[in-house]
Amino acid sequence: MFEILRFLPKLFIFFYLFTTTIGSNSNDKNSLLPKSIDELKKYYEVIENLEQRGILTQQQANDEKQLYIEYGSKLIGKDKLLTRKEFLEYGKRLSVISFANIIAVFAGFIAFIAGLFFTCIFVIPNITDIPATTWEKIFYFADFYLTFMNSNSWLVFLGCLTFLATLILSHSLGRFGDETSPIGTIIHILMISWPIVAVYQQSYEAGFLAIAILQFYCFIHANQQDELVVFGFTRDRICPAATLSAFCLLVAGIVLHMIPANCLTIPFIRPLLFIGALVYFIGLAVLSSKSYYKYCQNNDRRLLPLFEQITLFSGLASTFLAPVLGIPFIVGIGGTMFVLWILKKYIQYAKWTGPDSIFLSLCGMGLLLYVLAYLNKTFLRGF
Repeated sequence: MFEILRFLPKLFIFFYLFTTTIGSNSNDKNSLLPKSIDELKKYYEVIENLEQRGILTQQQANDEKQLYIEYGSKLIGKDKLLTRKEFLEYGKRLSVISFANIIAVFAGFIAFIAGLFFTCIFVIPNITDIPATTWEKIFYFADFYLTFMNSNSWLVFLGCLTFLATLILSHSLGRFGDETSPIGTIIHILMISWPIVAVYQQSYEAGFLAIAILQFYCFIHANQQDELVVFGFTRDRICPAATLSAFCLLVAGIVLHMIPANCLTIPFIRPLLFIGALVYFIGLAVLSSKSYYKYCQNNDRRLLPLFEQITLFSGLASTFLAPVLGIPFIVGIGGTMFVLWILKKYIQYAKWTGPDSIFLSLCGMGLLLYVLAYLNKTFLRGF
C-alpha cells in the first residue's frame, strides 16, 4: 500500500509532463506566429515571394498560406475561414471605414461649409472694395516673391504665368499708353524677364516659357515677311512661318548642345530642342500633305514634292544622326513624327478601291509596321 502511495506522485508528474508536452507541440506553430493580422499578412507576402523565387514548392507555400489564413480567422474571431481576398483586404477595410475617419470626413465637410460661408459674407464684399491699382501692386509683389525668393521650380513657373496676367492687368489700367500695341509690349517684356528668371533659378520650367515666347515672337516676325509670298505661300503664312521659326530654334538648340554648357545655356537647351523639334516636325507634316494645298488653293502645289523631300531628309536625320549627337529629344520626337508621316504617306498612295486592293493594302501596312518596330527594337530605339 505504501509503495502504491509512493508511486502515485511519480505517476501524476509523468502524466502532467506528458500532457503539457503534447499541448505545447500542438501550439508550436501558432505560438511562433505574430498576434497582429497586419504582421501576419507580411508573413503571407514573404511566403508568396519565396514561392515565386522557387525556394518553396507550391504545396509548401499553399500549406503555409492556409495556416496563416486559419490563424488570422481566429485572431479576428471569425467562425468561418476567411477567403484569400478577405484576408488580404481586412486591414484596408478597417482603415477606410472607421469611426475616426468618419469624424475626420464630417469635420472636413463642416470646415468647408464654414469657409464658404466666411468667403461669401466677409471676403468677397471686401475684395470688391479694393482698388484695381492695389491689386496690381499685390500681384507684382507676389510675382517677385514666386520668381526670385522661392526655390520650388513649379512655384517659379506659377510666378511667371501670374506675371503675364499682371501685365495684362497693367495694360487694362493704361500703364503702357493708349497707342502702344499691348501684344508687342507684353511680348518684349516677357522676352527679357522670363530668361532672367530661368537663368537666376536655373529652372527648366521658366526656360520652356522663355523659349515658347521666343517661338511666338519669331513666328510673328516670319509671318510678316514678304519672302513667303515669293516662295508661293500667298494665302496661308501661319504654317510656313511657324515651321521656319521652329527650325531656327532647333538649330540653335543643336548648336548649344554641342558646345560646353554653362549656367547661361543649361535652362534653354532642352526647351529649344523640344519645342523646336515638335513644332518643326508638325509643320512639315502639314506642309507635305495634299489636304493642305487643297484647303489653301492659292498656294503653289509644286511645293508639295519639295516639302516631302525635306520631311524625308529631316526624318532620316533625326532617326540616324541625332543618336550620334546624343540628342534624345530629337530622336524621340523626330522618330515618332517620321513614322507617323510614313504611315500617312502609305495611306495616301495605297489603293483602297476594291476588296482585293484593300486587303493587300492592309497587309502591306501591317508588314510596314512590323518592319518599323523591328528596326526600332534592333537598331534605332528612337521612336
